[in-house]
Amino acid sequence: MEDMIRDVGEDSFHQTHVYDSLKDDSRLSAVLRLFNIKARNGWTDRSFTEMLELLHQLLSKVTLLTSHY
Repeated sequence: MEDMIRDVGEDSFHQTHVYDSLKDDSRLSAVLRLFNIKARNGWTDRSFTEMLELLHQLLSKVTLLTSHY
């Protein structure tokens, strides 16, 4: 996430006060990490959706996506 912010320009994020909220948003961070794993391992959309559904069932108290769409 910090690499993405550096690429876009940290000054831009500080000016709009988005940097802190994006950096501290654990749900966004978790989703981005899951997408990175999906991309690195060549998971199909179907297998990724099934994994999200399983995580949603297992971690019902945590708000997660149930689909990648």
